[in-house]
Amino acid sequence: MGTDPRTRAALHVAVAVSALIVASCVTAQSPASPPPIVASPPASAAASAVTGANTQSATIFVDPSGDDRGPGTQSQPLRTLPAAQAAARQLTARDPRGEVRVMLRAGTYALDVPLRFDGRDAPTDTAKVTYSGPPDASAIITSGRWITGWEPLTGGLHRARLAPGWRFSTMWENGEVATLARSPNTGYATVAADVGAGGSTTQLVYAPGDVPDDLDLAGARVYIWSGAQGTPPRLVNNDWEVDIVPVKAVDRATRTVTLADATVYPMRRGNRYVLQGSRTLVDRPGEFAVSDAEGFVYYRPRREPIDQQQVVAPATSRLIEVVGTQAAPVRNLVFERLTFTGTDFADRAKAFSPARDSAAVHLENAENVVVRSSKILDVGGTAVTLRASGRGNRVTGNLIERFGVHGVWFQGTAVVRTPVALRANVVANNRIRGGGRLHGSGSGVKVEQSAENEIANNEISDLPRYGVSLKGTRLADLTKFQPQAGATEENWRDLVQTRGNVVRGNDISKVLLDSQDAGGIEMWGAQRSVVEENRVHDITSGIPGGFAHGIYLDDWSDYATVRRNLVYRITGSVLSAIMLKGIYNEFTNNVVVTTSAGSASLNSYKFLADGRHDHLTVSRNIFYRETGSDVYWFQDWSDDRLAAASANLFFHLEGTYRVRFRFANERITLEEWRTRYGFDRDSITEDPRFVDPAGSDYAVRADSPALRLGFVNIDRSRIGLLDDFPYGR
Repeated sequence: MGTDPRTRAALHVAVAVSALIVASCVTAQSPASPPPIVASPPASAAASAVTGANTQSATIFVDPSGDDRGPGTQSQPLRTLPAAQAAARQLTARDPRGEVRVMLRAGTYALDVPLRFDGRDAPTDTAKVTYSGPPDASAIITSGRWITGWEPLTGGLHRARLAPGWRFSTMWENGEVATLARSPNTGYATVAADVGAGGSTTQLVYAPGDVPDDLDLAGARVYIWSGAQGTPPRLVNNDWEVDIVPVKAVDRATRTVTLADATVYPMRRGNRYVLQGSRTLVDRPGEFAVSDAEGFVYYRPRREPIDQQQVVAPATSRLIEVVGTQAAPVRNLVFERLTFTGTDFADRAKAFSPARDSAAVHLENAENVVVRSSKILDVGGTAVTLRASGRGNRVTGNLIERFGVHGVWFQGTAVVRTPVALRANVVANNRIRGGGRLHGSGSGVKVEQSAENEIANNEISDLPRYGVSLKGTRLADLTKFQPQAGATEENWRDLVQTRGNVVRGNDISKVLLDSQDAGGIEMWGAQRSVVEENRVHDITSGIPGGFAHGIYLDDWSDYATVRRNLVYRITGSVLSAIMLKGIYNEFTNNVVVTTSAGSASLNSYKFLADGRHDHLTVSRNIFYRETGSDVYWFQDWSDDRLAAASANLFFHLEGTYRVRFRFANERITLEEWRTRYGFDRDSITEDPRFVDPAGSDYAVRADSPALRLGFVNIDRSRIGLLDDFPYGR
């Protein structure tokens, strides 16, 4: 048990909750106040005592049992993070060239408000401040408050009065996450009918029994996968993104729910949704709801008596804020070997931009800030966000688990800037899993409007949407919203802010658990990306018949290089393991193993009229099919779709090979493909002679015919977590 990272993580959260109770002993009626921030004389004394005569390098010690009136030495540590920050600021003000290390000892450091860092923390290019915990990351930073003063009601329900203004959407009992009250208790209800011809963004029709008759609207919200394609009776749900919107009214006569705000897409018949947040939905152990109108939290505990349980809720949606300006970014801060836990999530969230302000660690206009070798566990929103501008920031070697939305989220701006404002950052060697708990768009790493970043050697799994997603823009949006940029068909790709990113060496599995039409690695509107040496595997859409892809180059993703990737066990899709759209994309030296009979190995499809899909290159790949004969599927075709298709190895255990066209299921043989279209004339149909396909070892043996085609074995040692990952391989 001691060597299993999942077990250690779960135990660590329980320890964090226990330590929090001992440290703060806060009741719901008397919420935690920020620990007293020591005024200038004690902080000044601490700075003097710590530095001595040499101010070039100094260490400040912090301990939950310390005293903020003390000097901050090893024998007389400070108690709180605000006091340590004040002392560190005095040191860097005294010697702007110096380095300061703040050593946090094991224990819990509770925050009522985020700890904000600005230009005073590292005022020069050479100043550096490091906040460091013990090697096992047992210094725990949290905003959790212990809730007590529970009043028993009926049927196992309890309530506690909250301090004015304290509201939250996440909660824990004994270190285990509680569930925001919901109906149905498992799965989803579905919209019963369209409102109007094309649905509505503010009203949905529910089926009989799906909205309880006694529903209290206070705190009630709808969590919905809005939007659909097609027309009845052939209406296909998008299942792309989630809106979380408060309920305004319920009309029982027409079975219509009216929302307080609009969803991004119209709500259509068949869309999946859940009612959340109302106290009348708290009907099973582990569920809670907060009533703003009454000022109470309602809860059915998993264990009784409730006063002996450790029920904790967050005070804030952020723990660490590093916030500068584009003209004066905050630089040279390091956060290492720390545990961040216990943050909140928003009570409403729109599709595509859920809870942008909710993050355990938030970097905004920051440069050369490092978050490494830490644990970010049980947070309500995103683990780490990078916003607006910044370069040289690094998120490395962290264990990131059980988060509400994304693991790491780049939030740049689509406004054209050269160079790109948010660029050249690194997310590497992290284990990112178990996310998207509170919003279905949850991804391991999401990059929006950001360039030249490296996403490398991460292990990413157990997510409702993407593993890695790169989101840019398109010509139509640039010309509509930024006419001053002068975007044209000839130059717009050079103006897109999401360009030049590298996704390398990642191991991605078990994503798309609650969505479809996505991929383990996906891009939309991204330019000149490199996707290389990744392992993308064991992906099945959580939507019956949903589209699941291993690597997905969606619309307006151009000039990408996709090479030396392993893609296998992508199942449940009616499309393909690989989706290639865009222009001048190159797919070379990859291994694609297909196990679904109804899907193709590689698909290319023009969905939108204003998108181009041409001059694609497919060469020196191994396409291995266990069942099903379709190697390519062109749902539409143009004579310029392919620039080249050559030197590929196709192998089907049943020995048949076909190329499929259009939705009409037109299929031709591989020989007809070669004769009629001139592609793959030098490709072969032979057994690639994998080393151990049953064991997922898709390296080819020395006698493989693929080697004659120029195929080069993919070095699996370069994929996944590095040897120095601190929390177990």
